[in-house]
Amino acid sequence: MEILEFVKHVLINNGFKETHVDSLLESNFFLNADDSSFFNVNKSKSVWKSRLFKKLNLKSFTPQSTNYWIFRGYSNLEARDLVNSSRVTRKEPTPMQKEFWISKGFSEEESIYKIKTFRKTNREYWESRGYSTEESLDKIKGYQKENSEKLKKKKEEKPELFEDIGWNQKKYWIKKGMTEEEAANKISDLQRTFSLEICVEKYGEEEGRKKWKDRQENWKSKVFNEFTNIARGTSKMSSDFICDLVERINFEGTFLYDKEEKFINCPQRNRSFKYDFTYSEGRKIIEVNGDFWHCNPEIFKYDSQIHKIINKSVKDIREMDNYKIELAEKHGYSVLSIWESDIRKERENSLNRCLEFLKN
Repeated sequence: MEILEFVKHVLINNGFKETHVDSLLESNFFLNADDSSFFNVNKSKSVWKSRLFKKLNLKSFTPQSTNYWIFRGYSNLEARDLVNSSRVTRKEPTPMQKEFWISKGFSEEESIYKIKTFRKTNREYWESRGYSTEESLDKIKGYQKENSEKLKKKKEEKPELFEDIGWNQKKYWIKKGMTEEEAANKISDLQRTFSLEICVEKYGEEEGRKKWKDRQENWKSKVFNEFTNIARGTSKMSSDFICDLVERINFEGTFLYDKEEKFINCPQRNRSFKYDFTYSEGRKIIEVNGDFWHCNPEIFKYDSQIHKIINKSVKDIREMDNYKIELAEKHGYSVLSIWESDIRKERENSLNRCLEFLKN
């Protein structure tokens, strides 16, 4: 019993969650005869800390890292709360804050650059290590793809780590003390917190309808605006298709997509157009058009029809898409447009079509 209490005390003092320690000590494989013999001759807490960390194969992380707490038995949600708590109480600036570098004599601009050189997702990280801008962008893409594959693998191997990280998951609220039924009701309430019915009930008929309409208009102004072709961002379908395409490309080149999408400025219309996928050296552009947002003729039969979300006629939307293509062509690019419905019906054929277009 003495060794169990001792080990428990050492682990808890080093940040381990008590329930996690109890489960470790209940395991027949954690402490063995060698540990008991060693305990009889050495009761140094620092020595036992090293011994236990080695036994647990514990990696070195700071308390400002979620992994520090996860390896000590806390859930993802609890780990984030503990990290945020430690950040709030930290008084001295860290190397990831401008104040840290400014205090060492760097200008604000130099400080921002220094911070960016710490993250592999920043171009500055790679440029500071001797890579060109194009090489840096390639490095970032490779790093992001590698991390994406690691995360996907981790989710498949340990799905339990991702069951309580979002407010729309039952276990997120169960961790906060709710029953399963209460958690389900909580999620349902949050998903309909701004319905027309709730606004009317809360503010009265006239004021409620006004607030709801203002909220909808505000949302549309953020998503659909003069600085984008149709909508801001890229659909999951489009992103998945382009990722599949990139994996099949077997020749070198500069490929711009996702967060590195190509923009072409258009002074005549005082705006810029962005393109889904660009092969710079080949002067090729691929546009993946959603059936709904870009008004697929198979769905939208009449030019005079008004799109209920965008609040423009089908004719105006198609003219804008055509203008966008003509602008790219004026800049020396060939453009291939792929419809969402074609991808869903014949994905393999659509991928081959894009590959042939890029090669020729």
